[in-house]
Amino acid sequence: PGLWNISAAASAGDLYLGYSPRDNDYYKGALDDVAIYSRALTDEEIRQRYQGAGVSGVTTEGPHYISHYSVDIVGNKEQISTGTVIVDNTPPVTAVEFGAPYVLIDPPLDEVLAAAGMTAGDEGVSSIDKSYPDELKSQPYEMNISSVILSGATDYYNYSSSTFSASAAEMEFDYYGNPGVYLYEGAKVDIHYVRGETPVSLIAEDAWSGVKRSEYKIMNSGWLDYTGSVNFTGYADGIYMFYYRSYDNLGHIEGDKTLFAGVDNTAPSTELAVGGARFTVNGIGYISPDTKIILTSDDGEWGVGVKEIKWNVDGGAWEVWQGQALQLQEGIHTIRYYSVDNLGNTEQMKTQTFYVDAAAPETAMTIAQPMLETEEKTYITSASSIILTAEDDLSGVAATKWKLDDYNWLEYAQPFTLAGTTITEGGGIPAGCAAYWNFDEGEGNVLNDTSGKGNNGTIYGASWTEGKTGSALNFDGSNDVVKVPGMEDVCAGYKDFSVEFWMKTSVRHSGGVIAHGWWKGYGWYFRLDSAYWSNYGNVPLFFFLSNNGDRAYAAYA
Repeated sequence: PGLWNISAAASAGDLYLGYSPRDNDYYKGALDDVAIYSRALTDEEIRQRYQGAGVSGVTTEGPHYISHYSVDIVGNKEQISTGTVIVDNTPPVTAVEFGAPYVLIDPPLDEVLAAAGMTAGDEGVSSIDKSYPDELKSQPYEMNISSVILSGATDYYNYSSSTFSASAAEMEFDYYGNPGVYLYEGAKVDIHYVRGETPVSLIAEDAWSGVKRSEYKIMNSGWLDYTGSVNFTGYADGIYMFYYRSYDNLGHIEGDKTLFAGVDNTAPSTELAVGGARFTVNGIGYISPDTKIILTSDDGEWGVGVKEIKWNVDGGAWEVWQGQALQLQEGIHTIRYYSVDNLGNTEQMKTQTFYVDAAAPETAMTIAQPMLETEEKTYITSASSIILTAEDDLSGVAATKWKLDDYNWLEYAQPFTLAGTTITEGGGIPAGCAAYWNFDEGEGNVLNDTSGKGNNGTIYGASWTEGKTGSALNFDGSNDVVKVPGMEDVCAGYKDFSVEFWMKTSVRHSGGVIAHGWWKGYGWYFRLDSAYWSNYGNVPLFFFLSNNGDRAYAAYA
């Protein structure tokens, strides 16, 4: 919603992400998973938030949800699907009830009326077992998970004009590679472009005594009598000085005249550039529908310049390229293209075939026995094997990931059991969370507080990018900020609180990362410097970063 204006918009009670009001200092890098707590987290809590607490297997009974998604080779990401399972690791407890008449001799008869029955743990009862027939055990059980296609973001291919320079020439090229101005000894001159076979004729006139003869020379070849049209056959591409003059019948000699002749016998060369996702699998090139295809042509160092680029898709009508970016729909497509220069030199047609993959993979979750599936619920044990099967019809599956409940995402490599998997803790939010922004919106200008406290922020300028998991916001170091109003109760004063965030930057001095308030004495801020920085007041925090662009975790309690 417009540009950020600090002089008009800052206030003492606001929280700022990507900006420090004290020094008007903007952060350059990405931010993800920012949280504020109304208490001081312990060292162990911070360690678990960063590294994850090792949990050797999941044996907790009750409902759990397993989330999963896959990504294909060109970056199409499947929407996260979640299936709920109920873990049951405990054998049943069985009670036996007897109707009347019923008499129990031991214990004494006067206690019989008080005995409602016996359990499987009582003396005299060994076990009661329920088993399934073998034919049922061999049947596969599948949970149907719906999937939605998501298009991955791609980079745009950018092109701009270029400049060619030589000792005696300076040519400016447009996107066709055409020459513009030619300078010789500081003066603008015309160039007469020809092919080798182009006839060059001298037409001399003399109003009185008449023309006796004409002569010419090319560069330093020596003067030759003109007897008819000449050409530049055998001359390499380049620019040549062409001299000419005539004599009349009274011996008057015309002053030497010159022109610049540009010889161009070579067709232009067209290049097809792909901006964005492009991958080769088994010798086949795959792109996504967001991939930008650009055609550019160059007529060489001494060329007359490109007249036009012709192209078509799948044998359709030929079109003249206008510099637009071409995008293709899903399927197999062949682009044909060539260029023609202003002398008619025509390039041999080129072809390029693309396999366009627009669909995300589809992942199915299968649970082996022991498993019981009802109309509404699925029951398993911690030893039940879980299989994820991902399919992608075109480029193929690049990765499949899964997670249990709010734990970290894990790479799927083979069937797993919950009891046999070490899961790291990282998604669970510690108690006392006053605000948590996970940055997973991926679009729009509102950063939502997922803690439920309603501390939503407004995004000014920052752009969405890939995050630690999901998405993140990228701040360009100039006027990008997220403003969260009304944070006085959480951030102000000197009461206990904690702040954590993930960041990714390749700039050692990348500015103010997060701040509350306007000035020292009221509020605090964290800032990255080339060596270190301890901000004023009672909130010291030091950063020592290499400039390798890795993600880093920071926490202050």
